[in-house]
Amino acid sequence: MGFRGATRGQSEVIGAILIFAIIVSLIGINQAFVVPDANADVEYRHSNDVQRDMVELRSGTTEAAASNEPRSRSIALGTDYPTRFVAVNPPAPTGTFRTVSGGDISARHSDLDLANVCGTGGDALDTKFLVYESNYNEYQNANPITIENTVTYRETGDDPLFNTGQFFAQDSQINIIRYTGDVQETSARTASVDLIPSETGVAEVDTESENLTITIPSGLDSDDWNRTVDNANTEIVDNASDSHVDFTFTGDGEYTVRCTTVGINEDPDVSPSQPPDEETQDEANQFNPTGDVVLTGSSIDSEGNNTVLMEFDNQRDSDIKITAARTVFYSRGGKQSNPSANRDNPDTAKLGNATLEIGGDLETNIDGDTVETTNPDSVSITFDGFNGTKETDNGVNEGDWFVLFLEFSETDSNETVTGTYFVAPMVDD
Repeated sequence: MGFRGATRGQSEVIGAILIFAIIVSLIGINQAFVVPDANADVEYRHSNDVQRDMVELRSGTTEAAASNEPRSRSIALGTDYPTRFVAVNPPAPTGTFRTVSGGDISARHSDLDLANVCGTGGDALDTKFLVYESNYNEYQNANPITIENTVTYRETGDDPLFNTGQFFAQDSQINIIRYTGDVQETSARTASVDLIPSETGVAEVDTESENLTITIPSGLDSDDWNRTVDNANTEIVDNASDSHVDFTFTGDGEYTVRCTTVGINEDPDVSPSQPPDEETQDEANQFNPTGDVVLTGSSIDSEGNNTVLMEFDNQRDSDIKITAARTVFYSRGGKQSNPSANRDNPDTAKLGNATLEIGGDLETNIDGDTVETTNPDSVSITFDGFNGTKETDNGVNEGDWFVLFLEFSETDSNETVTGTYFVAPMVDD
């Protein structure tokens, strides 16, 4: 009888050992397969978030260049994994934001002294690129993101993925934004980036008897640029030297060349030439992207002067819908009915089903207007909070302008396209 009891105890011990072994095996499987997959998803989502941060940083540089006032943006360099009850996480993934030397900008035209326009004097017109690189533990497809010459793109090898359009070459406008500053920060935290612009130098160049060629350093080649520039009077070719692209502007017309230096965490040491007249000092509505979604016009709604109607031309193959937006900046003009009125900047803007704070965060999951492919469609945005002393001053006035970042999604796919628009609405006759 005693031996039979010992056998039963031995069976219970063996069972407990087997259960323990199964638990250990499950923990091991969880650690080896489930946790890495979950962490890869966290890193993938962060990769999308930091891509938006870089788009916002590019928007900040254009806003600073347009307003000639400092701006600040933040970049989530890294992220955190969720706390695991049993499993162990690797160290939090980090990212690096840095400025890298791009090269020199130059121009060829007998009437253009680009160094004088940009304000570098006898010094070379060098510019920096702004680059983000991730250091993930699991997600291995997050290539570097670069900002240069008004575009943002993710390096993917032979075919870079553009995150924004460009406004370097916009019909008769040539907008040069130089970056200066030595920055390198590696962290899992959020980094703040100050964007400090110089005054903007302006020159008018006539191409009736002589073409204008501007050479820029670029990590893109001429084929990449030709995908983003929609101008029949612009020829884009690779320069004989490495990592430069030539833009030759023809058309027997007059081009306006604007140059602003934006210091990254530093004051730019330049003295640009002064604009030749008041008309060219108007920086609004000069930096709108060409390509997929083009802003073709804007007007103040006659039935409600706090509403602006923006007309967009969708040049993609399918209809698109506004899914995210940010009102980056608003500037009051001078053509209000009572010039002495104490008219404030608006506090908020209504776009689709979302209320956007002026200068606030990006609003996502917007159920906004659809822009079809057949004809230009109107998109409305309504501002509130002017607090003018007269009723006619509680709205948008001719001479006001604002900066709007939009994200569009194709209605039949998840593909998105973004654009930063400088809108200077006129009175709707």
